[in-house]
Amino acid sequence: IDLRAVWVNTFLPDSLGLASGLLTSNLDIETALTENNKLDTSATEVTGTAYFKEGEFLTSVLSQPVEDISSRLVFKGQRVELEETGLRLDDVVLTASGDVDVEDGYDITAQIPSISLLQIERIADVELPDTIDGSFRLNTQLAGELESPEVRGKLFNLLPVVVDRLSIETVAADFDLTPERLDLTELRIVPEAGGRIVAEGNADLTELDTLPFELMAQASGVPADVYAQIYNVSLPPEIAIGTLSAELDAIGTLKEQTAYVAWQLTESTYPG
Repeated sequence: IDLRAVWVNTFLPDSLGLASGLLTSNLDIETALTENNKLDTSATEVTGTAYFKEGEFLTSVLSQPVEDISSRLVFKGQRVELEETGLRLDDVVLTASGDVDVEDGYDITAQIPSISLLQIERIADVELPDTIDGSFRLNTQLAGELESPEVRGKLFNLLPVVVDRLSIETVAADFDLTPERLDLTELRIVPEAGGRIVAEGNADLTELDTLPFELMAQASGVPADVYAQIYNVSLPPEIAIGTLSAELDAIGTLKEQTAYVAWQLTESTYPG
């Protein structure tokens, strides 16, 4: 069967829409009815293959359409395997593979091989400072039951990230995401000038209007004199700022935040 897939818009909310797409399928469906003459999903099995290509999806959340949506779906009873699956948003490409099982849930991996801060700026329709530049790779794993999906992801930079006058050698984040909560399990930032920043935190996604969050961060081995030189801060030769270490605890919401910082300098020298 070959169908133009825009008919699915009948079942979508007004904020979503499938602008185009072609669905080709060759499926066999076996099912049964319950005693109440309702579809018995536990006894329903689908076998065969379906192809979706040339898809374009519109949503009010994004300023640009999701294009080049394609996938090969292999139905094996109560499991669906995803092959040759991908889409494009702006110039950003996402690929995916794996399977969805009625009993076992999701087992899908998805990747964005490269996304730049400039692309994020266009897609999210936000304005970032001109002094920030960088590109990243995102790897994710979708697991969990159908009613309670869980995403585990890893984001890391492909090239040094530029922030003003600083070059950041490593920016890497590990996170877990559910419909209710975002957990930043570890954020690692390693500037080329020295030092290291490690952070973790979480956000409550059940209250999107306020977005309560917690963030804990530690900086260690930061050569303060090196950074002073980068920013052309001149000090007398007899003064050395030394090595900075610090801890930050922050809590709050989008409207109100509270942060506590403790810091220490070692190897400092000054007259007197």
